Amino acid sequence: MSKTVVVTGAASGIGFETAKHLADLGWRVGMIDLRHEDLVTAAEKISSPNLALAQADVTDEQSFAQALETICADGSGLNAIFNNAGIAISGQFEEMDIAANRKIVEVNTIGVINGCHLAYPLLSQTPGLKHVINMSSASSIHGVPYLSAYGASKAFVTNLTEALNIEWAPRNISVSCIQVPFVKTPMIQQEEPMLENMVRKRGAKVAPHQIAQLVASILATDKVGKSIHCVSSEMTMLNWAKRLLPRSVMRSVYANGND
Repeated sequence: MSKTVVVTGAASGIGFETAKHLADLGWRVGMIDLRHEDLVTAAEKISSPNLALAQADVTDEQSFAQALETICADGSGLNAIFNNAGIAISGQFEEMDIAANRKIVEVNTIGVINGCHLAYPLLSQTPGLKHVINMSSASSIHGVPYLSAYGASKAFVTNLTEALNIEWAPRNISVSCIQVPFVKTPMIQQEEPMLENMVRKRGAKVAPHQIAQLVASILATDKVGKSIHCVSSEMTMLNWAKRLLPRSVMRSVYANGND
């Protein structure tokens, strides 16, 4: 029987590419997204009979729980979850609506908390090594101007991941996160001049299929692994830089890309 993986934010971008790639590798993929019609459209582009679709708002515990119940209704268990759903809204912090900052935090942090917490009973009852993979960002390494709430939310995700990697290792559940710079997805192609300017200066050098391949690589491991996976040499260098360089240098690295 195929192993089951749940992917949130699966209707587009990284989520879609990951769902497609894992389905091609023989996984049974549970696709979760906010809009059912988007899920249907995405599923039609994936030539696999091993898909299960479930509409859910990841910030809503009951909605998310129902989606997981629907996907795992066949009793085959849950081998992995990729908490990918997230949003980015750029702007001068004091000029952004509090509601916009709250939405960023709710989707990017509460969504991951719900995913980890609700998936745990299903993962713990499934034999073998299980995986929780959370989507983080380069913004979690150091705060990025005009992405303040977004970066803070991703720092939360990284910290949570590191803690659960330790807590759940004895239960044969590997918890890790992926740190990436800007990825060429619809999320960063929004009509936001400030975000577009940051992308133009820093570049969107990573494609969604690269994340999908990394997810597959993590899922292919046979033991509890490291908590942070960097998708590029740039991310690896930034992580080392934060440990080794003075704060003033790191500040200038992130400030210069937003002038």
